[in-house]
Amino acid sequence: MSITHLPLIVHQMLFEAEATTPIEFGVQAGAQLRGALWEALREIVICNDSHAREPDHIRFCPRCRLILMESQESSRGVNPPRPFAIRPPLNFDAQNRIRIKTGEMLRFGINLYGDAEQLFPYVCQAVYKIGQIGVGYGRGTFVLRTAQALNPFTGKSQSVYADGKLRGLPGVPITHEAIVQTVQGWPNDQITLDWRTPCELTDQGRPASIPYLYIVMGRLIERCQMLELHYTPNPTETAQWRELHLHLQERAKAVELTDNATRWVHVMSGSRRSNSMKPISGLIGKARYRGDLSELRYWLAWGSVLHIGKNVVKGNGWYEISQMED
Repeated sequence: MSITHLPLIVHQMLFEAEATTPIEFGVQAGAQLRGALWEALREIVICNDSHAREPDHIRFCPRCRLILMESQESSRGVNPPRPFAIRPPLNFDAQNRIRIKTGEMLRFGINLYGDAEQLFPYVCQAVYKIGQIGVGYGRGTFVLRTAQALNPFTGKSQSVYADGKLRGLPGVPITHEAIVQTVQGWPNDQITLDWRTPCELTDQGRPASIPYLYIVMGRLIERCQMLELHYTPNPTETAQWRELHLHLQERAKAVELTDNATRWVHVMSGSRRSNSMKPISGLIGKARYRGDLSELRYWLAWGSVLHIGKNVVKGNGWYEISQMED
């Protein structure tokens, strides 16, 4: 195959904050955090929305680059993938709520794609601002204590915010080289994908109720292609991505889904701006696969930090990888 790697850079951020009033999230915690991030960016970044579709404006406006960016050059429409994904807290109680008492710690992540690490000071300032304006039901408040850059493939970490001060830009990026080195130690014939947040996979335009690996690979390669197109300097031609897409889907069709412990969860996300509710539902849980994964595991490793499916900016499509137990 002509495409052998993804030349993308990902910065994985973990924020830790101390609640100053009780904070409560619903099952759509990622959507609530994304909405709060939008609101905070509106307060800290002055932006003339009438110029939001102008390329020169988008290039230099951090709010537009993170949230509003649009491109007429996108092969799939005017809305390219955003350069970030929320990683919400997951410590739900029996009522599918996350309740953080005053004095307890709130932890959540944001993955930044491409050169978005240059926007980290704005992201960090926005998270700090969220703590002041409040988030979740009842607008619970917090004080940002620390932020770390993490690389789950190398195990490296870096303090980028502490004691009320920025310590630097993220400097432990997730790259092709780190992923190649990691997957060399993985088995070639078995893998488990554990969806931590709802993932809506589509097959022939319809939501898939079973996460067959060929469906996962199809949506994953589409995600990789769009991120490479918009967030790398020399994107690959569409025809080569199409060739890879078809090839890997065929390889994935030969991989057996041996244990499907996923379930569909129905989640609605409210928007204050549009005063409407939208579904952000999808599959969560574990799916175990067995077969020849020699050409697939590299891309599946990327998917664990890129998220796949719809509503990624709201935290959806996040899965983790583990080896299948015998």
